[in-house]
Amino acid sequence: MPDGGRAAGLGRWTVALWMCAWLFSFPASAQLPSQISIDWTGTQLCPRSLGLEAEVARLLGPAPPVDEPTRFVARVDELADRSVNYYRLSLTVSSESRHAERSVELATCSDVADAAALLIASAIDPNAVLRAKPPPPPPPPPPAEPASEAEPARAVVTAPWSLRALGQLDSGTLPGVTGGPIMGALFQYDRYRAWLDARYLFARSTEEGKPVRCELDSFSAALGAAYVWPLGAFVVGPALEAEVGRLRSDCRDSAAVQGTDASTAMGVVSFGAVAAYAVDRRVGIELGLFAGVPLYPATLQVFPADPQAEPLYTTDPITLRLALGLRVSLGSP
Repeated sequence: MPDGGRAAGLGRWTVALWMCAWLFSFPASAQLPSQISIDWTGTQLCPRSLGLEAEVARLLGPAPPVDEPTRFVARVDELADRSVNYYRLSLTVSSESRHAERSVELATCSDVADAAALLIASAIDPNAVLRAKPPPPPPPPPPAEPASEAEPARAVVTAPWSLRALGQLDSGTLPGVTGGPIMGALFQYDRYRAWLDARYLFARSTEEGKPVRCELDSFSAALGAAYVWPLGAFVVGPALEAEVGRLRSDCRDSAAVQGTDASTAMGVVSFGAVAAYAVDRRVGIELGLFAGVPLYPATLQVFPADPQAEPLYTTDPITLRLALGLRVSLGSP
């Protein structure tokens, strides 16, 4: 008898375990009407929610009205620009009588699961919206700190204007390669940039074999514009510049022509590209690379009384310039 009682007890436990396994073997989709099917394509960071069908069934209530087979296809994509939202949920509903699509951007994977369940249930029964859980109340704002009497609180002013200071390397404007400073102002709006610069190139000596050995330098002003694309903290894009100025010579130290100098106007149109990196909201690094074409050859002539005399210097048909420096925004925090 004791063995028989033990066997009966084991038998009851076996039946109970088998019934539990049989109950849990049914998927959550069994709670939905058989005419409804849900397909899900997610990402590694946002897979299909295990409770999706259960939440849809809860929103529909005990007897959802389903007249024809209906298929829902949900797709989750990660957004490239995640400054506001992280995911895009695209939902398509298909049946014999209708076909509709809906897309919404959300911040978290939990929001994606809730939105998918609500959209699916609302497509079947519009009254399902009334059974949705209300969103949690927003957290209270932090208490404002009292302004110091010595330093009263000031509103932060954000402006699109910046000052910039760069160093440049130039080839073709003066003999050989030279450099100099650039000072200017930069205006930014969305993906458009425009700037106005004042530039100087340090003096270079004329090459051997010229009629007079002199020092040449240049002053100029440039107006430029660019269209840039954001790449994280970087922006990069094509640019165009127009530059006007004067090319000067100083031959006062020449024994051949004591006190002789000359200057001429120059104009250049340059094509190239710019790139910038935002160190923070106030300071950035600026880079520009340009190839210029003179509007007309800038020729220096130190013997104007003799038109047959060899020119002192003529700018190259193509000029190259590389500029690198800093940008400081005006009014940025």
